[in-house]
Amino acid sequence: MSPDCPQNISDPNWPWCAPTTEVQLNGWLLGNAGWYYQYIAPQYVRQQFGYIWNTYRPAGMVIAEFGFQILGEADKTLDEQRYDLDRSLYYQDFLREVLKSIWLDNVNVIGALAWTAVDDNEFGDVTQRFGLQTVNRTLGLNGTTGDFARHYKRSFFDYVDFFHKYVAAS
Repeated sequence: MSPDCPQNISDPNWPWCAPTTEVQLNGWLLGNAGWYYQYIAPQYVRQQFGYIWNTYRPAGMVIAEFGFQILGEADKTLDEQRYDLDRSLYYQDFLREVLKSIWLDNVNVIGALAWTAVDDNEFGDVTQRFGLQTVNRTLGLNGTTGDFARHYKRSFFDYVDFFHKYVAAS
């Protein structure tokens, strides 16, 4: 593979030749890990929105299917799943950066949709959970009865409260 590959988009190996890492140039991790490929890293949201806004000049932007899964959530008890603080922090931090894009950079963001309202069969796997509600799918999983009961997670309430606090008031 050519050493120039990461800078040459016409290279047949690009973009797979570009090295990826979870560590920033300053030596700090990108953020809190959720899965092997996912980190809470809201510090880049405003920069990315600004790039899209200034490069493509859309009439408005909708954030669709953004969310965070907690590492090993499927192995946690129901009470532990419902107290999904990392997901709450992800949504709050991400949405604060979106507000900065709106108010400081004049980006026209017209909507933000959480990835999914309930834990679903994401990527053919029910252990990767992104939902604002947990769903009991399997008999005996985490001490539950397998009745497909849904339970709101903390992140649902924090997500709704964010909009009441920042959007409804403006």
